[in-house]
Amino acid sequence: MHDRRFPFLALMAEGATSAIDALQARTLRTTLLLVIVAANVCAALVASAATRGVAVRARDDAARDGARGFVVYPWRGITGGGAPLGSEDARAVGALPQVAGAAAHQAVWLPVGDDAHADVAAIVDGYDSAGPVLADADLLRGRWFSADENARAAPVVALGDRLAARVAHPGSPLGTRIYLAHRRFRVIGVYHDTAPGFHAVVPIETVRRLLGASPEWTDIVVRARDGVAVDDAERAVAARLGSDRRSGNAPRVVVAGADRLRAGARIVPFVSRTTTRELAAIGLTLAGLALAAVMMRSVRDRTPEIGLRKVLGATRAAILLETVAESTTLAIIGGAAGLAAGRVIAMLLAGTTPIPAAVSAAAGLTAVCLTIAGGAAFGAPPGLRAAQLDALQALRAR
Repeated sequence: MHDRRFPFLALMAEGATSAIDALQARTLRTTLLLVIVAANVCAALVASAATRGVAVRARDDAARDGARGFVVYPWRGITGGGAPLGSEDARAVGALPQVAGAAAHQAVWLPVGDDAHADVAAIVDGYDSAGPVLADADLLRGRWFSADENARAAPVVALGDRLAARVAHPGSPLGTRIYLAHRRFRVIGVYHDTAPGFHAVVPIETVRRLLGASPEWTDIVVRARDGVAVDDAERAVAARLGSDRRSGNAPRVVVAGADRLRAGARIVPFVSRTTTRELAAIGLTLAGLALAAVMMRSVRDRTPEIGLRKVLGATRAAILLETVAESTTLAIIGGAAGLAAGRVIAMLLAGTTPIPAAVSAAAGLTAVCLTIAGGAAFGAPPGLRAAQLDALQALRAR
C-alpha cells in the first residue's frame, strides 16, 4: 500500500481546492490566517525597502557633498552580541593607509542651559579625538578639546553657533559656564553649525563617565585619505575590523556627508540589514506557527473524511501531500497579498518622504520563495498527523 503510485499534480490540485473550500467553509479562521501571513510579509518587505532607501539616500547625499567621511556602525541586531566599538578600533582604523583619520563617536540628546535661560534640547557629540575628523569644521572661536581632557573626562564643551547664542554669553562665550544634563561645563570653542537644531561637541570619555551614556552604541567616524576612493576605504575598514573581532561579525558601513557627521544629523539606517533579516525571520515564524495551528484544526475537523479516503485506498503519502499542498496554497495567497501591500506602502513612503524606498525584485522573489517554503514546512506536521490516523478510528470520530 505504501508503494502505490499516486498522481502528484492531481493531489496538489486537490490540496489547492481544499484551501479555497476552507475560505468558504471556515471564513473567519482562514481569513485571519491570511491576514497574519500578509501582514508579516508586508512588514518584512517595507522594512527592507526602507533600509535600502535610506542607504541609497545617504550615498546620494555623500556623492553630492563630495564627502570624504563615513561612519562605521556596530553590527548589532535584535539579539545584540559582540563587544562594542571603541577607541582601540578607531586607532586601528586610523592606521590604515586608505584613512586620513578616525575617531570613536557617541551622540546623546541632552538638556543644555545656563543660570538665566531655560534648558533646550541639544544633540551632544562625543569624540575621542578632535584631529582629522574635525579638521574641516568651521571653528569660529577658541579650540577643540585635547587628548588630556578626553582622558580626564574634563567638563569642557565646544558649542554650535546657534546653541552658543542661546545659552552662552553673547559677547564672549569662551569661558562661559553652562549646564549639560544639569552638570556644569566650561565653553572652550564655538563652531559654525549648518544642521538644524542645537549641537555641541565634548570628549567621548566625558559623555560616558560624566554624563552616564552607555558605550554600547559607539560608532567610528572615518575620513578617507585624499586620492583614495571612499568605497575602497570602506572595504579596507570593514576588512580590518572584521579580522580584529573574534565573533566574525564585520561592521556595517554607511556613508554620510562630512557636515552631517560633525553635526550629528546624519541619516542613520535604524534598521540594519541584519535586523531586517531578523525581523523577517521572526514575522515569518509567527505566520508559520499560525498556519500550523489552523491546519491542525483543519485536520481535526476533517478526521472522518480522512478516514474515508484511507478506506478507499488513499496512501499516507497522498494524505500528507494533499495537506501540505493546502497549507502552501494558503501561504501563497497570504504572501501574495503581503507582497502587493508592501509594494504599495513602499511607493507611498517614497512619494511622501525623502526616502527612496522600493521593493526590489530580489526582495519580492525572496519573500515568495520563503512563503512557499514556510507553507510547506509548517504544513508538514499537520500532514503527518493526518497521514498517521487510523482509518477505522477516524471514521468513528465526530
